[in-house]
Amino acid sequence: MNAETVKNHLNIADLDQSARMLSLLNEIYFLQMQVNALIELTKIKFNSYDFDSAFLAEARKPENVNIKNALMECVEAIKMADEDPQARLKAMFKAKMEGRL
Repeated sequence: MNAETVKNHLNIADLDQSARMLSLLNEIYFLQMQVNALIELTKIKFNSYDFDSAFLAEARKPENVNIKNALMECVEAIKMADEDPQARLKAMFKAKMEGRL
């Protein structure tokens, strides 16, 4: 998963589906970081106290920061579209003109 994958799941025309997809992507992102942290720890034969440190190190990796930022941007876009129908229509028109809708 990367930031572009996250943004591709944002569908301004269907906010409910977008919210569900972003929720799933957020869960996948979190689990992926946990798995990556465990993989790194098994390489060094860790003890259980090292997991929090490894998880934080994994969360700070640039690719994971980019994914987190993309998730936050999409959540903000959904909130704005839900609160302002005029902005949603503009975003839908722009997406249609760019061939994304």
